[in-house]
Amino acid sequence: MTDPEASPEPTLVDDRSPPELVVRDSGTVGFDDGCRHASSKTTIRSRTANSGGVGRSKFEPRDLFGETQKSAEFRDGHRLTLSRRWADRQVAAVIGCNPSLADAIQDDPTSRWWNWWFYQAGFGGYDAVNLYPFCTSRPADCRRMVERAWNGEWDLRDAIHFVNYPLVVETAKKASRVFVCWGNIAWDDDWIEHVVEGIQTGVAPYPDLWCWGTTKTGAPKHPMARGKHRMAKDEPAILWRSR
Repeated sequence: MTDPEASPEPTLVDDRSPPELVVRDSGTVGFDDGCRHASSKTTIRSRTANSGGVGRSKFEPRDLFGETQKSAEFRDGHRLTLSRRWADRQVAAVIGCNPSLADAIQDDPTSRWWNWWFYQAGFGGYDAVNLYPFCTSRPADCRRMVERAWNGEWDLRDAIHFVNYPLVVETAKKASRVFVCWGNIAWDDDWIEHVVEGIQTGVAPYPDLWCWGTTKTGAPKHPMARGKHRMAKDEPAILWRSR
C-alpha cells in the first residue's frame, strides 16, 4: 500500500474479511487475512511493511463512500468515548489513560496513529475509552483532577466511578479485540487493576488485553512514546494480559 503521507485518501479494498487470530501449524500466529509474524510471542501486525511514526500524518481511512464516520460522547465536559468507523468489519476497543483533544470532528496525534494501525490491521473501526475521562493533553492536569476526586469532590469521583468505569468495561466486552496503551502516565496501579478486573471478570466475555509493547515497568506503551520508545506505524501488537 502507498505510504499515507504521500496518498492521504486511499480507497478501502472491500474484499478483506474481518481479522481472526489463528495459530498456524508452524507455530506462527496472526490474523486469518494473510498477515502473520513468526515469533515465540503472540503478535498482531498491521498490513503495511513501512515503518516510522505517523503522529502527524494526514492519513484518514475512508469507507466506500470516501468518508470516515466520527463520533464522540461527552458528559459534563468529560469525554467518555471516541469512535471511528470506515468499514463493516470487526471493531476494536482501545483504552488509554485520559482523553486529549480528539472529538467528533477532529483527530489528534494519538487517534491518527490508531486510524492508521487499525485500518491496516483489517478492523472496521475502533472505540477509544480511558481510565479517566478528563480531557487534557497534560498528564499532570489529569492527575490533579483525580486527586481532587479522591479528596472529596464528589462530582469528579462520580464521573470516574459511576459514569466512566462502567462504560469502559462495557466497551471492552463488546469489542472484537481489546488494546491497552496508558503508558507510564497511569500512576495508580490499584485503579488499573480494578479496571482490568472489571473487564476480565463478571459477565462474559472475558477478553484478553493486547498492547504495542511495554515500558520497563511493564505498562502498555502509548503510541506517542518518544525517543527510542517511539512506535513504528506497523508496530506489532503483543498479548499484555490474558484472563
